[in-house]
Amino acid sequence: MVAVETATPIAPARIVTGYAGPRKKVLVVDDVAENRAVAVDMLTPLGFEVVVAVNGREGLEMAQRLRPHLILMDIGMPEMDGLEATHRLRQLAAFKDVPIIAMSASVSASDSEKFLAAGIAVLLPKPIDVDRLLGQIATVLQLEWVYELPEEESSSELDASEEVLVVPPQQEMEVLYLLARRGNMQDIMAQAAYLAELDPRYGAFVSQLRLLAKGYQSKAILSLVAGCLDGSEGQ
Repeated sequence: MVAVETATPIAPARIVTGYAGPRKKVLVVDDVAENRAVAVDMLTPLGFEVVVAVNGREGLEMAQRLRPHLILMDIGMPEMDGLEATHRLRQLAAFKDVPIIAMSASVSASDSEKFLAAGIAVLLPKPIDVDRLLGQIATVLQLEWVYELPEEESSSELDASEEVLVVPPQQEMEVLYLLARRGNMQDIMAQAAYLAELDPRYGAFVSQLRLLAKGYQSKAILSLVAGCLDGSEGQ
């Protein structure tokens, strides 16, 4: 167990709770079930109607049937990859201007040019940075996010940030780090609940973690966990 004193209090995160205007439908095309679940978990509470497809071929069919406002397209998939699916969609008049945000584990400068030429609006590297993804969604759909900062939580988090944090064991922190890299906020909240039950001395750390997860602050979570891991290695 390691106690780490935070040098700078973590400011309360502005929590995105939705967006202004008519509801939008998002089609998520990804062959990995966990990636689809993360997208649904992230976007549904914000007010999006989310539908999923397991490959490019199914995504092409569902797009024509459901007419989504936005498509999140994985590139590497069996049967039909994201690039081919995008190419075929752009040949259809109804999908000339529907924004497509693509995601790939391997992104080079030449890849970017090729994908953008195929009609992809934005290409994001994996693992997905949730903050960046939300920013791009707001840009391509011209959305105005609605934020909420709960007063009770914000004041308690400010108090907690000034305390000495009792950090969970390294094994637990490594689990958190992996979850933060994946951007899976539901699993991070579950891990936070587990840590709160594991030892009440982790309370201040858990409070900060929960607030950041509610605000989908993946970068801040990574920074917090990485800093604690660095501190534990130096003990």
